[in-house]
Amino acid sequence: MIAEVMVDIKTNQILSAYDYIIPEDLRDFLSLGMRVIVPFNNTTRVGLITGFKKTSIEATKSIIEPFDLEPILNKEQLHLIDYVESEAMIPKNLAYFKIMPNALQLNYQKQVKVLKRSELIAPLNTLLLLEVQTFDPSWMTCASAFKKAASLKQIEIQTVIKQKGQIKKHELYKRGLQAPLTKKQMELWSFLETEASLKEIQEANFSKDMLLKLMKQGAIFSRSVETFVEEKPRFERDDKSLTSHQKYALDTIGQALHSYHRFLLKGVSASGKTEVFLQLCLQLLKTHKQALILTVDEALVKQLTDYLSPYISVVTIHKNSTPQARLDSHRAIQLGHASVLVSTPIGMFTPFKNLGLIIADEAQDAVYLDYAKSIHGLDILAERARFNKVPLVYASATPPVQLLYDAKMEKLKLIELTEKVHRSNDKLIVVDMKDELINGNLTMLSKPLYEAINQTLIENKQALILANKSGYAPYVLCRSCGYVPTCEKCDSPLVYYKEKQILKCHHCGFKIKEIHTCPSCKSDKIRPVGIAIEQVEAHLKKTFPLANVARLDAETTARKGVYTQTIEAFKRKEIDILVGTQMISKGHDFDIPVVGILLIDSMLKAPTYLANERTYQLIKQTMGRTGRKQSGTSIVQTYQTNHFVIRSLDDEDAFYEQELNRRMLLNYPPYSQLLTITFKGTDSESTERAIGHLKNNILARYSQYEVIGPNDYAQNTFKIMIKTGKKQSLGSLVKWIKSYYEKPTMSVSFYRYDDTV
Repeated sequence: MIAEVMVDIKTNQILSAYDYIIPEDLRDFLSLGMRVIVPFNNTTRVGLITGFKKTSIEATKSIIEPFDLEPILNKEQLHLIDYVESEAMIPKNLAYFKIMPNALQLNYQKQVKVLKRSELIAPLNTLLLLEVQTFDPSWMTCASAFKKAASLKQIEIQTVIKQKGQIKKHELYKRGLQAPLTKKQMELWSFLETEASLKEIQEANFSKDMLLKLMKQGAIFSRSVETFVEEKPRFERDDKSLTSHQKYALDTIGQALHSYHRFLLKGVSASGKTEVFLQLCLQLLKTHKQALILTVDEALVKQLTDYLSPYISVVTIHKNSTPQARLDSHRAIQLGHASVLVSTPIGMFTPFKNLGLIIADEAQDAVYLDYAKSIHGLDILAERARFNKVPLVYASATPPVQLLYDAKMEKLKLIELTEKVHRSNDKLIVVDMKDELINGNLTMLSKPLYEAINQTLIENKQALILANKSGYAPYVLCRSCGYVPTCEKCDSPLVYYKEKQILKCHHCGFKIKEIHTCPSCKSDKIRPVGIAIEQVEAHLKKTFPLANVARLDAETTARKGVYTQTIEAFKRKEIDILVGTQMISKGHDFDIPVVGILLIDSMLKAPTYLANERTYQLIKQTMGRTGRKQSGTSIVQTYQTNHFVIRSLDDEDAFYEQELNRRMLLNYPPYSQLLTITFKGTDSESTERAIGHLKNNILARYSQYEVIGPNDYAQNTFKIMIKTGKKQSLGSLVKWIKSYYEKPTMSVSFYRYDDTV
């Protein structure tokens, strides 16, 4: 028998699977999804069994031994690896690393045993201070010296493979057949008629020493069992009354709990979507099924968990969870010890014992599209729902245009929550900043916004300010010669961070120290241009000196826990004015009377076909943070009052209709599909020439395709974007491009979800 084994190496330079001979004694033991140790080149690696076959002319080596005693991946996860490979157009072994949680991935180290210390020479004589020493991958800097010493039998090298995280276990104790002698020992022996943990034994006033003594005598036995993190719910049922819209949503989705359907739960802010989630989970509990609820950040994970956990067993996964904590939640939900997993998208691949429902909360958020833009989280969730034959609920106050289009085409069911649970009189004020300038107001706060914040502070209430630009200024400029510092990799202007005194690229992270003298003309007239969040914060502190002003952006939340701590402090009313980037616009349950929205115009000019949609969603989501339990006022400052995004803020149907018409005219999704192809080479000229050649070939071979570009993307990197029909398969095109253009001096990457144009 032959096993197809996918080797655990994170590179696209190897095959998806290699054939290995199965030793006779392992034939009845090995199964799909199990990891095994195999010889690979001149070392040993762990690989995943992805298939079996009877014969193979390529199999020349045998599996050494199993790494696991049971499969590490189930059938659904193996299916998802194939799905990610197909949709993201990446090798299967790279798809594996997306699906396998970090704690279950492996560390490879070299263990070196000294055989002849007196013969060792530099650098090994100073590196090898112990008789047996373990090295991390940095040992490769001296690889030739290690290999030479090993060939001379001076040392012995072995590969040590360890899993990053370990499954937690504890002992359970039970009495045996042999009864003890003393009265107290007999009491413990009788107590252990049923299994008990050490904690339970000690709580019953029996000592650990007595337990160990009886174990030595053979009167008590123990066995190891897995430890689960499990919080018991405090209440058996939820008695909150539902609105008529909530009842309709619950009935409609509830009728489909045992089949694959997609629903779009479109609810205005504070309309009670979370209560619908809870009621659906309680329905699932009756049939011993579980729910996966995804949301977009750690603070919202906590908010959802706090709402659900009094009634149902919940575990969580998010970015700041430790690898061990993620593994604990992974195992609890996999083995059925928890009913609900609330997670950010990093937990979307978590296996379930009996999955019954998937909910994508804040479904409009770009976080569902991973940083590499290789695969969209909402597509993964749809595939999981389809595989498990369960419903998928997209929940959003401002759904993506794509989902509303699917609802219009009856590809999914639209359910609307149009009323707030707590009714309030909300007001929208759009301020034309051109008029503010004419009236002599040169500050960044319009008169209506200043007055609203001031009145709010007088009433001991709070204000929320959106300023969706990081840094102090978008760039700095020499006022003598016009020089603007740019990124040496991306050629984009460097953003000025006054607090850290640096200039930083928002694309690749390249940064330099703040400059005071122009490198071009030697002038000292380097000045910041434009406004960003650090400047807004400074202005608010100066304008309202008695107010407690806090800021939330990528810089302030770099330290673990700061984001959640600041959100919680704002909810406790310890902060008077919170200014932040788009992270403050997500579904936080704030109770505030005033929201101000600044610096929105640049978003409308972003080089993406999604610019209008993202701007509209950001404004509406931020507006939704006010007027939840009290009347609220949202003040939008703009220089483009006639833009249809701004004009449609109180008419959602008008926005979606106009945006769909615009995309139809320009042939953008949902009326087409996009494929971005990126070439990265050793030099700029040959790379640009190669991608230009590809464009001409595509236009010659595929007349129905529209090709945009090539454009500069980064250093020695160029890209083109292809628009084509939604139902046309791109698989053959991708294979042809890979076989013809990919070479040692040039890499080719494919992205299905790139939106920059």
